[in-house]
Amino acid sequence: MRALPTLLVVVITICSANIAHTRQNAGASEKRRAVASSVLAKSAYKNAHYVEASRLYRQAYKLDPKTLGYLYSAARSEHRAGNFDEARRMYERVLSQGGEDTPFARKARTYLLQLKSAKTVRMAAQLKMSERARRQAETRLAAERRDRVAKQKKQQNQ
Repeated sequence: MRALPTLLVVVITICSANIAHTRQNAGASEKRRAVASSVLAKSAYKNAHYVEASRLYRQAYKLDPKTLGYLYSAARSEHRAGNFDEARRMYERVLSQGGEDTPFARKARTYLLQLKSAKTVRMAAQLKMSERARRQAETRLAAERRDRVAKQKKQQNQ
């Protein structure tokens, strides 16, 4: 009778050990899949397929969120693809999750500043273009007014 509880304890111990081992293997498997995804992403990035590279780096980050390099690389890929708002959000996420003094955080901060200054330049250019368009419209309206007045005077003189 005493053998049954002892046997039960042994079986529970073995099952617990197997569950822990399975969890470790699952984590290792996800890490391997993350590395494989990042290798594909790096190839896509080198071939200027930036959107695909970003997708693959995000997938790698989802599988291994402790590796901040995947998130940084996804942000960089978005930046190179011209998706500046998404790149900005991702750089900010790198800064919030990685601390302020990691290599990825320093690079993210640099690119974030570039994005912000580029946005300022784009906004200034748009403002300048809209100002030029306004002046052109005013000039066109003034010319139309002069033509209308000249036409009215000509009709009155006839």
